[in-house]
Amino acid sequence: MQESVSVPEGAIRRLVNNERKFLWSPSGNVAVVGRVRGDLSQEALRGALRRIPERHPLLSSRVSQDEERGLWFVHDPEIEIPLRVVERASEEQWMGEVGREVRTPWDQFRGPLIRFVLVYSPAVSEVIAFSQHAICDGTALAFLLRDVLSLVADPEGRLERLVPDFTLTEVLGDEAFGGGIGDRIKNLVVNRYNRQWRRNPVYVDHEDYLAIQRAYADKYEYGCILLELDESQTGALTKACREHGVTVNTALTAALAAAFQELRGGRESRIALPFDLRRRTDPPLGDVFCLMVGSVEVAFRYRLGRGFWENARELHRSVVEKIEGRAVFEAAVMMELLDPTLVDVMVSFSLLAGEVPEGSPRYEKMSRFAGDRRSVANSMAERFLKSLPSIVNTNLGRLGFPVRYGGLELETMYFSPAGSAHIPLIVGALGVAGRMTATFNYLKTRGSREDARREEMIGIRNLAYKYLLSQES
Repeated sequence: MQESVSVPEGAIRRLVNNERKFLWSPSGNVAVVGRVRGDLSQEALRGALRRIPERHPLLSSRVSQDEERGLWFVHDPEIEIPLRVVERASEEQWMGEVGREVRTPWDQFRGPLIRFVLVYSPAVSEVIAFSQHAICDGTALAFLLRDVLSLVADPEGRLERLVPDFTLTEVLGDEAFGGGIGDRIKNLVVNRYNRQWRRNPVYVDHEDYLAIQRAYADKYEYGCILLELDESQTGALTKACREHGVTVNTALTAALAAAFQELRGGRESRIALPFDLRRRTDPPLGDVFCLMVGSVEVAFRYRLGRGFWENARELHRSVVEKIEGRAVFEAAVMMELLDPTLVDVMVSFSLLAGEVPEGSPRYEKMSRFAGDRRSVANSMAERFLKSLPSIVNTNLGRLGFPVRYGGLELETMYFSPAGSAHIPLIVGALGVAGRMTATFNYLKTRGSREDARREEMIGIRNLAYKYLLSQES
């Protein structure tokens, strides 16, 4: 950082590129949902939301831009976490409420970057934590929901402050950025991209974001299908995985690949598996609320002539090889080498600027940018789309959370990553209270045949369920 750049008052730290890539993206959201039995007091929940920023400062933060277009998380004590309350009418109503939040834009420079929804009935309710992905990942959001419920049960409970005053680059360290010939070649390529961008940059602001957010909301509708295993099924699957030398996540991923291949055809799938990096640092970062995710990608073909567990073991070996190398850091490291203002546009504006309608105040700017075939951001976005996986399985693992919170019981939780118009299958899984749940998230194009994407998700879910629980597996 240059000495001439002034640090905003209340600054927590500067955003890194892996956070900026989500900040302007209409699909850069994440949600975790907790189903609670018992009468959850709205006032107690509001009180918990007032106190919880004492533990997690990013909850009461906004973004500030400096004179060099650097972006900072800034703590603002005036910011309160909003809570929307709706009357509960059905078990799956929370999915529609998540969809409503997806359509609602953020104000990054005013904050907050998180919202809560209570789908309430006196007997059972769902608490939805819906966040901008720039400030957290699914693991952080699950920690947060646990902490909020703990405050509901004990409003005066002690809170340990966990300040995310580190950056991803600091956590990864110099080793992750390498120094071999391959890394030097990548650096040369990235530096060329940066030079091209700086010769003809396009800077974006909140009004530009609102234009693509409205275009996104007008074009797409969020949907979700559930796969749920009860305690007995979850226990049996866990035991079988242990006996066959694989993880539950590997078994789930193999089942998803088999189902996807059976339904869609094709010889192999490119599969992305995000990983929580908190536990992979030395020392571990603990339950800090921030975005701290790496990812590995594998090419996998489910071989029908082999048994399920043989396929799962093959996948497990491939994933372990990637994790034990530097592959879990590769995408994050490459993102950090790019010019931050290039990152701002290439995974959001490059994909959606052409959808902004003529009536929009930002139509001319967005259409001009979308039509610029010489723009390095647009050419990189095209390559980005071609490199996307066909399956993303992001599994938070088994969460050792308490079940009882005073007079309330945490029955289950759901993890809902955003859907994508470009990735066919995005699954969010977790285990809590002895049960495993998985959400199959998708976007439907408005005006298309209403049930086509939903029917496909149901088909993949049903086949995956069969592969996971079949006695012949």
